[in-house]
Amino acid sequence: MSEVTGEKPFEYYLDLARTAPKIEIDDPRVESGEDYGQFGNNFYVLWQLLQLDTPQEPGGAYDRYAGRALSNPGWEAFTQANAELIGKINEALVLMKPYKELHDKMKEFFMNHDEEAEEQLEAAAAHPLGLEAIRLYAWDKLNPLLKEIALRMEEAGIDPHQFY
Repeated sequence: MSEVTGEKPFEYYLDLARTAPKIEIDDPRVESGEDYGQFGNNFYVLWQLLQLDTPQEPGGAYDRYAGRALSNPGWEAFTQANAELIGKINEALVLMKPYKELHDKMKEFFMNHDEEAEEQLEAAAAHPLGLEAIRLYAWDKLNPLLKEIALRMEEAGIDPHQFY
């Protein structure tokens, strides 16, 4: 990291692209181009925000997602009963971080018209889908867990759709 700017060196991003988990090269989506997307639109945001330890800006995303959940009368009992599944969701959310970091860096390269850096970063993934293979891997792990927790929320009388 640059001590002056706090920026990570380009090699950091290349290494992240090389080492982050990806879908298999023989995955049917490599040929088909299909993307199953994310379950429940922004449902995952609820679980990300619930992990935060710091106070958030009033009226922001925290209030819309986590605040609404935490104010639900059955929420505490629900989270206690589903602690193991919520733990798995939290673990799967960690898989999103490399892609987000790489995606943010790619946006920076795009805005700066640095096509060479974009190409090098995509190539570092060593996958026909490039960095997209990292995103798909993360969603493949997270989506089934989100579907399961949404089902359990419905069973507990909590409408998961309010968080989509």
